Parts: sequence; C-alpha cells; structure tokens
Amino acid sequence: MWANFVRFALLACVLPADALVTQSLNRRAALLGASSISLVLPRLPAHADTIEDIAARSNAQQAAVNAAAAQKAQEGNALADLASGAGNLLLIAATLALVGGAGKFFLSAKSDADSTESVTFTDPGGEDK
Repeated sequence: MWANFVRFALLACVLPADALVTQSLNRRAALLGASSISLVLPRLPAHADTIEDIAARSNAQQAAVNAAAAQKAQEGNALADLASGAGNLLLIAATLALVGGAGKFFLSAKSDADSTESVTFTDPGGEDK
C-alpha cells in the first residue's frame, strides 16, 4: 500500500499541472505521465523462487523426515511392541466373548420361544374357514 502511495505522489510530481485537472485529462497526457513515471521509479528485483528451488527444498525436507523415521524404526521399542501385541490379543478375546454371549442369549431366547404353546385364534362364530 505504501508503494502505491509513493508511486501516486511521484506521478503527481511528473505530470504537468494541467493534466492533474480531471477535465483536461486526455489520453495523451495520461500516456505521457504513465511512461514518465516508469523512468522515475527504480525496478525492484524479483524474489520469487523457481520451481526447481521449491522442489529441491521440499525434497530435502522429505529426506530428513524419512531419515528420522528410519532411525526411529531401527531403534525399536520392544516393550511397546509387546504391549501392542497384548492389547490386540485382548481386543480379539473381548470381541469373541461378546459375540459368543450374544449367540448364547439369542439361542436361549429361541428355545424358550419354541417351548411355549402357540394359540390359534378362531372366528367368534366357532367355524374356521
């Protein structure tokens, strides 16, 4: 924003006084002012990175992350591996117990339902059709 203000101020200094009045601002005066302002302002160098620089930086970061992961994998943690295996075994056992308990409940409910007598409703007139 500050650079735009400086450019506008320099443009106001470079343009002829009659060109600053909006009624007499014509195309020729605007072109003269715009072309002369480019001579006054210095060119700023570009600081944008090239695609190759960005890719090299990204590859270096990824290589560092991969190296850290490989080092951590080489160290290993036997206690954590054992706890993870025991936790998985416990989870499997709990799941099988839950499924077995649900199966036993439903089989007992079915056997109770099979042992009861069914009632057949008949027509109040006493005749079955």
